[in-house]
Amino acid sequence: MSLIEVSKANDGTDAKVSKKTHLADKRFGRGFVTVIKNAGKPNEEVIMRNGENLLVNAGIAYFHKLCYASPSATTYGATDVIALSTTSSTVSATTTWDNEITTAGLARNVGSSTSHNTSANATTLVKTFTATGTITAARSGLFNTTTKDATGEEYSHIKNFDSSVTLEDDDTLQVTWVLTLG
Repeated sequence: MSLIEVSKANDGTDAKVSKKTHLADKRFGRGFVTVIKNAGKPNEEVIMRNGENLLVNAGIAYFHKLCYASPSATTYGATDVIALSTTSSTVSATTTWDNEITTAGLARNVGSSTSHNTSANATTLVKTFTATGTITAARSGLFNTTTKDATGEEYSHIKNFDSSVTLEDDDTLQVTWVLTLG
């Protein structure tokens, strides 16, 4: 079932009411543009009202860079720092990060390989950790800084492993995040 009702007011504003069972369009970066010549003046002219914009490939790449590919580990903003935790409890939208591993060669660090594929709308972050002792890891997260508990620290993603993994001295653990926007 679908119903769309549009009401136009005398002051030039529009109201659109929609009742749909699903959203047909799930593009990333959707928005609208209104252009008015001489806005608020007696000779006001609406050139375009609520014209749908187009997020071009260069814009998609830029958003990926802002979100996932900072130019250096000290730049806040991008969440391209991979961290590990011993916690294996269920992850939800309200999950907080805890029990971070900061020893045995498994301290958080910038993904050593960061690449963006425009046609797939995906960014890949890869980090290979080398253990310098025995420790168990159960989850990974993405952060915007290599310093735990730093002012301005933010995290954006958390994922539990399918099963915990125990690492011993000189074992490696490669973590790969593939992220899309939209």
